[in-house]
Parts: sequence; C-alpha cells; structure tokens
Amino acid sequence: MPDRTNRFLSRWATSVAVVTVSAAKSFGKAPTIVTGMPVRPEILDADPAEAREALGIAPEATVLLVTGGSQGAQRINEAVQDALPELLADPDFVVIHLTGVGKLPEPSLTRALPAARYIVSERREDMATCLAAADIVLTRAGANGVAEAAAWGRPMVIVPYPHAGGHQRFNAAVYADAGAAVAVDDAEFTGETLIATIGELRAHAGRLERMARAARETGSAEAAEAIARILTQLATGREASGDA
Repeated sequence: MPDRTNRFLSRWATSVAVVTVSAAKSFGKAPTIVTGMPVRPEILDADPAEAREALGIAPEATVLLVTGGSQGAQRINEAVQDALPELLADPDFVVIHLTGVGKLPEPSLTRALPAARYIVSERREDMATCLAAADIVLTRAGANGVAEAAAWGRPMVIVPYPHAGGHQRFNAAVYADAGAAVAVDDAEFTGETLIATIGELRAHAGRLERMARAARETGSAEAAEAIARILTQLATGREASGDA
C-alpha cells in the first residue's frame, strides 16, 4: 500500500511505477504504470528438482516453506510448532521452517520430530532453493517476500502483520483477491487453523494448481526490466508506457 510520502510526491511525477492495480488506485489521477514488484534475479535461479535433491527432499513430497522474515514471526512460529506433530504424521509431508534470528525452537520441542522432514534454521542464504523446493509458502505479507513467492508461482497462506498501519493486510488482500493466497488474520492463526488450511489445500489439487497460476499472473519476474524500460523512455524524452 503506497504511503503518504509516495502519494504526496506523485503529484510531481511524470510516471509512477506501482506493483498492482489496487495500488494504482491510491494515487488518484497520477500517471501510474503497473509493473509488478521487482525481485532479485538470483531468487529465480534454481531448479526445483535440483533444489529438492540439495535439501534431501523426495520428489513426491509436499513441501511447506515457512518464513516470517529475517526477524521471524512469533504467531507463525507458535502455530507451526503446535501443528508439526500432525502435519509430519504424513510421511510425504516436509516443512522447511525459517524461524527468524534468535527464534529457534527448544530442542525438547523438536527431538521427537523426523529431522529429515523438519528442516529448521533461523535463516538461509539459499532462499531460491527453498522457494524452488516448496509447494506452499506460509508467510507474512511483506512486499518483497510475497512478490518472490508469487514470481515462483507458489500458492501462499498469508498471515499479515497486524500493525504498521495495515500495510500488510492490504498486501495480503491483493494476493487473496487474485486467488493466489489464503489470508488469515494474525489473531485467528493457530496450529489448528494451519492444519485445517493445509488439509483443505492438499485435498483439492485443482485448487493448488489454480492458486499457482494466479500467483504467477499476479507476480512479475520481469518487473525490473519493465521499470528499466520506463526509465529509458523518460531519459530519451519519450512518454513512458511500460511497453518495450
């Protein structure tokens, strides 16, 4: 969601690049161009089969990637810990859990879990590998994180951070309305909610496929190139259109 500063400055802008049509509406009459959210090129530089092999994950497994950002998300971490025994009771289910710095679970909570199918760490440098290996992504609704998952075409369960002016609720709604995600309020997200949501998604393979298509359509692997074209057009005195 565009903040006040961006909306204020837009009145002097020749062009305003925005992530979504919903964001464009926030700028009123400003000349907006929907480009999508730029993602790091290296985030898409992974092969799903090779990613699973690198992580020791079977090709037929269903993989849930959990990330609350670099600082982690207590609500998400607690729900995952509560849900793990039931989720991992299925021998074909794998959880990659990035807890955030300083938020690893106590060993007593994970000792009985199958280590090969509960891959837990504070953070990882190889996010491209994790996203490539995943079938479903459980995440907050930070703009970069959801854009990267969408660029990979990964269905999402989004639990938006409830503060910070509601920006993450806005982000979550964009993907949920597009059919790419299930959005759950932070206050309502529990282990039981997670178990039920994952069970519902896995029970309907067609829905996961539709969510994956919607994610790819909502995300944009070419956003950076689109913005570069706009800058080139402006620099050469042409009207920016976002087209080549």
